[in-house]
Formats: sequence, C-alpha cells, structure tokens
Amino acid sequence: MEKGEGSNQHLHESNTPNDQDMVLTPSPNAMVAPFPSFPPSNNVSAAASDAGPSNRRRTRRGRRSRASDSPKKVVKNIYQNSIMSIPNFQGGISQGDRDTGNGELVNSLMMRFDAVRRRLRQNGTGNADNTAIGTFKYLRLRTNATKRIGPVPGVDIGDIFYFRGEMHLVGLHVATVGIEFMEILDNGQAKSLAISVVSSGENVDVERNPAAIEFTGYGGTEKYGDGPSDQTIDGMNLALDNAINKRTIVRVVRSEDDPMRKNNKIYIYDGLYYVTLYLEDKRENGFKYYKFKLVRIPGQKPGFEVWKDIEEWRSGLVARPRMIVADISNGAELSKIPLVNEVGNKNDLAPFEYVTTLLHTMETFQLMTSKCICKRNQCRKRDGNCHCVLRNGGECPYVDKVLVARKPMVYECGSFCCCSDGCENRMIQNGMKHKLEVFKTEECGWGLRSWDPLRAGTFICEYAGEVIKKGEEEYDDEYIFDSSRVYSSLEWNYEHQLVGEETPNQASEESLLAEPLVISAKRRGNAARFMNHSCAPNVLWQPMKHEKNGKLHIHIGLFAMKHIPPMTELRFDYGTSMGESNLGKKMCWCGSDLCRGSFGGLF
Repeated sequence: MEKGEGSNQHLHESNTPNDQDMVLTPSPNAMVAPFPSFPPSNNVSAAASDAGPSNRRRTRRGRRSRASDSPKKVVKNIYQNSIMSIPNFQGGISQGDRDTGNGELVNSLMMRFDAVRRRLRQNGTGNADNTAIGTFKYLRLRTNATKRIGPVPGVDIGDIFYFRGEMHLVGLHVATVGIEFMEILDNGQAKSLAISVVSSGENVDVERNPAAIEFTGYGGTEKYGDGPSDQTIDGMNLALDNAINKRTIVRVVRSEDDPMRKNNKIYIYDGLYYVTLYLEDKRENGFKYYKFKLVRIPGQKPGFEVWKDIEEWRSGLVARPRMIVADISNGAELSKIPLVNEVGNKNDLAPFEYVTTLLHTMETFQLMTSKCICKRNQCRKRDGNCHCVLRNGGECPYVDKVLVARKPMVYECGSFCCCSDGCENRMIQNGMKHKLEVFKTEECGWGLRSWDPLRAGTFICEYAGEVIKKGEEEYDDEYIFDSSRVYSSLEWNYEHQLVGEETPNQASEESLLAEPLVISAKRRGNAARFMNHSCAPNVLWQPMKHEKNGKLHIHIGLFAMKHIPPMTELRFDYGTSMGESNLGKKMCWCGSDLCRGSFGGLF
C-alpha cells in the first residue's frame, strides 16, 4: 500500500512543513463560483461495482474510535534532510502566486522540483524524493495553496505526476490520503466537503472505466486498532456524502503502474466528476463497507481515456484508427513507428531513408585517448578511476535512466570501454526505447508524439541525419538542425541553493561545440525529423559524445524537459539564425505565449 493511502490519519502529519497551508478552517468564502451544471451520464451511473474494500472505520471529525486502546503510531520525520531556510532566498513566488497560480508558474515549479530531485538522487542523498518535497514545502515554493472546488489554475486534464508531493506543490491534491476536503459554512454550520480524490492503493477503481470510478470508503480495519468493524458515514466518508447532497464537483486523479519504475505509480489528473451515490456491501468477514460512485462530467477533454485507448492498441485487439503506414522505420527500431492521419486521408509524406543514428559524412570526431576500464555496470561509482565519468566532471550524467542536468557536453561510454551495454552511462547508443507515432497536425504538417508517458529527463531519440557544412544548407530544407543558432535560455538545471551546494552548478546549459554542427534530415533521418518547433518546448537537445572504433563521435540527443503525457506532441526549439537576414526563416505557429514569431534561418 502506498504511503498515506487508505490511512486513518488526519490530512497531515505532525512533522509536515507549513502545516498552516494544510489545516482546514471554516470560511464563509470557501466556495467558489459554481461550475456550469453538466448532468451525469445515465449510462455510467452504475459502472464499476467490484472495487476492493477498504479496511478502516472513522469517527466524526476524522478521529479514531477507542483512541485510549489504540497503539500510538511512530511518525518518522521524512524531511530530516530538507533545507528549512536560506538567507535572503526569495524563490520568485509572491504571496499572490502561492494562493493562485497559472500555467507558466505550475510548469516552472514542476521543472524546478524535478531538477532538485534528480540532483539529490545523483549525489546520493537518502530519501531524495521526500527531501526535495520537504525543501520546497519549507521554503514555500508552491502555488494554488488556496483550497478550491473545481479546476486548479495551471493544471490541465491529462497532466501526469510521478510523486504525490508534486500534486501538493501545484495545489491539485494536498492531502496525504486519498480524499481531500475543505470546510464550508452551510446554514451557519461547518461541514466538510470533498474536493478531490486519488484513485490509488486500497481505494483504487479496479474496473478502470474512463467514464466513472468506484471509490472505496474509509474505516473498519485493524491497522489502527479500530477494527475490524463496520464503516460509518463520518469523517472522510461524510465529506463524500456531503458532495452528493450539495451536488458539488470533485477533482479525480487516477493512477497507473509506472512501467519504468517497479512498484511505483504515475498519477493522471482526469478532470471533474460528480459523486452520485454510495452503495453498501459486505466484506468476507461480514462487516459493512461503502462504495462511492463518481461519474465524469461529459464534454471534458480526454484524460485517462487516452491511456485506455493506447492499452487497447498495444494489445492488438483494437487497431490504431486512421493509421496509414504501420512502421515508417521498416523494422529499424525496436518498436514500430506508425504514421497516422486524423485530419485527412492523404499520405503526403515525402520519401526519405530511415537511419537510426547520425551519419558522420564529415570528420566530426577526435581520437579516443583513454578508455573506461570499469567492469560490468560500475561506471557510476565515484572512485575516480572511470575515465568516462571523469570527463563528465566526476559524476555520471544520468540517474534512474534520466538526464540529471543539461551540460555543455555529455560523454558516454562506448564500444572501446570495458563496461557492459547495461552501463548507466550508455543512453543514446542503446537506441529508442519508447513507442513513438508520427501524426498529421492541423497547421504544422507532420508531428511526433509518444504512446508512453515521458518523465522529465527521459531520452527520446537522437537527431539522426547527415552532417553537412555550415552554409551548404539547401533553401527548401525544413529538416535542419543547427547548433550555431540563437536559442532561448532553458533554465532547466537545478538551483544550487536548493540542494545545499555553496557554489552554483559549474556545468553551464550552453553547448560546448568547437565548430557549428549542422545536420540535415531531409534525405536520411529518423523519427526526430518530424519533431516540430516550439518557442516553449517540452523537449531539449543535448550534445553528446561516445566512442566508436577508437574515435569520439558527436551526436545530438533529445530529452524530455518535463513530464509529458502520452499523445502530447513533442517539440523542441529550432533556434533563430544569428544574422539580421530573414532568408530561410519560417513563420512560427507554436501558439505559445512566448512565441517569437519566427524560427530558423540560413545566416
């Protein structure tokens, strides 16, 4: 069972930083403007009725019954390594932003947090995930702290989270248990009202119906000395019952197993639901428990439904609709890359030769002077003997199979090294690991997206093609990568103060290339050639070198900048030419608030 799920505790632990942000107090202004009424769909009101029972019973106001007979729970301070304060640290978040956020702030907070978490994992900090969330709580680096009914500003349906603390930071679900509620005044009386639920752990909906969930009530187990017994409509169960009676909307977060991390979850925000009713049932031991029915409000963009569709396509039981070509790689990649057109029926894809790596038709390499002598998968160890790790500043650039920070250059182990193919310092040479799809966009031609969720720092693919000389680009070549262009600052790396380092990260985000690297994927390339431009990208490029046949060759790796939900278009910044000429520049249709209006250019 995941920590806190199915728990009989109150909404926060005694050692949680900034408890004032989590305590619920009655307020006549707690209710926001009502959401437009969407009647629940009649054909899903009785869906999913076999969810597993909870094992707890709660008394009113969330306290345990027979407290004098219950053993005291020893609560460990999971934030003991967190930074509690930093002199003169502002954090860039005003009080108004803490109360109510927006898309830019939510996006920034999520990237800042994960950058810190990755760095703590890299330097070996114990319990790095909780250390990172504790630091952000103590320093009040959060947004949407004001509890609200309905949507959370800046959080979109389908957004994914790899750690429950991330939902706390952006105000989606603050409680450490599966139900979050707020207190309202109803005819002068304070009442608890459910505002969000997380379907996970013992409360998970086993039917996984995209249109409705069944949420198991709380209470009635022996875990905290108050069971086995019947569940009752009080505590958090009462908060759900009040949502039925008041007909208020509830945010729902689904959970799925993370295929890349054993025994871990990915949390998916699935939008707004009504709690329509609850049913009584009996456990095997004969005691009563409740099953609450939540029905999704029609007309919202798909969230969890996307995951279900992909699951059916993978199974082969349902064909991918509107697929034109089953595999544009012709078997060159481990996973087929389908070509899909959902906006028309044409296959106007220009012919090209699919290649899996960069073709060094020019001399873009240097001789290898020393090799890694590590055995098997030991290159991550900081013993000072691994030449590849030393080239990277004494640390492996990856942790948990994700890039820790953008660097001027990443040096990977190669065929000349003694370590195995499973070495943690081998990423780009092991090829594409995620299921990608080329699809027709509304305005930008063909685009690229992933069937898989992508965690921040995940390697997607390299930019394959032919290396050409700067200045020899063809005017009509729309598949150019040019390292010498001007790129907006990413601000993707961790902040040294937030990981307890006295000096700033010495590894600049700026690339380190002696000569401009220009790649054309017009005639020969891979899936990356379909990745469109954005002035607010979700993908970054990283220069990399690894040895092959005794020579260090340069490559360009493409990595996820942030958590990317399945079927989200993948885009990186193409940059802008340094000169004042508009020759070769393209009009930008990225639609971002940060849009520069154009990109590319030849000079």
